[in-house]
Amino acid sequence: MSFKMSATAQLIKVFNLRADTKEFIGASDAYIQPFTGLPANSTDIEPPECPAGNVAIFDLNKKEWSIQEDHRGQTVYDTETGQPVYINKPGALPANTTTLPRPGDFYVWNGKKWVLDEKASHEAAVSAAEAQKQYLVNAAQQSISVLQTKLLMERVLTDEEKKKVNGTLDYIDAVTAVIADSAPDITWPEIGDYVA
Repeated sequence: MSFKMSATAQLIKVFNLRADTKEFIGASDAYIQPFTGLPANSTDIEPPECPAGNVAIFDLNKKEWSIQEDHRGQTVYDTETGQPVYINKPGALPANTTTLPRPGDFYVWNGKKWVLDEKASHEAAVSAAEAQKQYLVNAAQQSISVLQTKLLMERVLTDEEKKKVNGTLDYIDAVTAVIADSAPDITWPEIGDYVA
């Protein structure tokens, strides 16, 4: 049916549209006063049947319906960044997205699934191992800094203090000997094994 303005009042069936998306939201009877048009956000053109997971959208310029996918409320994942993308409007899923969540930081999309980027994962593990190595050495050095100051001032250390300094230095040697490139398969030395 195609609505025509008239000099007489009319009662016609209209198909109501959501204001922002122009999707079909229901039908109703509308009383049309003489010399007026259809109510805002409505049409007298009947929408097509929509399969589940789709929605009928009316194009005001073309005066026709189209059926579009409806994924609203779903979360998909950007295949470049792995970041979640919340779908809040009708239409096909955005390009470069997947419904599969990214399993971890070092996974990349291969077109079908997420795969581990072994090189990036290893580089990050090596970098973390280098940072851990430096942290352990610094903490060990800090633990004997007062005793080292005593030695610099030519003070005599007790046997217990000498044992702590030597054990800590052995521990620092053991940490320094760790090869960070073998990360993440590193067993770090325990200071308790060197300092009682």
